Amino acid sequence: MSLFAGVATVYNIVHFAKQLDDTLLIGSMVNTLLVQEMAPLLITIFLLTRSGVAVVTEVGNMHVRGEEMLLKSMGIDLHEYLHVPRMFAFALCGLILTILFVGISIWLGGLIVALNHDMDFTRFLVEIRAGATLDGVLIMAIKGAGYPLLCCGILLFQGCKVGHNPNHIPVRATHGVLGSLMVVVMLDVFIMIVRNFL
Repeated sequence: MSLFAGVATVYNIVHFAKQLDDTLLIGSMVNTLLVQEMAPLLITIFLLTRSGVAVVTEVGNMHVRGEEMLLKSMGIDLHEYLHVPRMFAFALCGLILTILFVGISIWLGGLIVALNHDMDFTRFLVEIRAGATLDGVLIMAIKGAGYPLLCCGILLFQGCKVGHNPNHIPVRATHGVLGSLMVVVMLDVFIMIVRNFL
């Protein structure tokens, strides 16, 4: 689904720029819409839907069974053993998947544009390169790793709040996933507003 959305976005950007007879728009629009905004947000949503409930459930079950007390009694730091690896994994997966999403979307979108004879593939890549900026790539990398990291922190917090009642796990999982989604969307809107004023 994500690749279809990315390819469709690239194709529609090229079609829109061709209608305006301004191919210079292609690179800047792909850089702004796909690279900086759509890719990190979509990948974060897919990570949340794929692994969000699992993180809350796993940590919640550990609290219900008293496993965290066992780890503490063995002298194992909970944050170092439970939280840091999961947060690092979320951030790394988010970054890698965002980069793959952008790369594959641009290449497949360019191939579809070339197959439909809307634009030569080489010229399409030149336009993409002309619109690419270092700050756009940095924003993509920061969002691609930062959004999943933030979501994982919220999910772990909700998992730790389960206590010793297993019936709280579904409630905390719902709070974690929906809360993470709301925080990420609000943060993305806030970043967009701040960048437009600067």
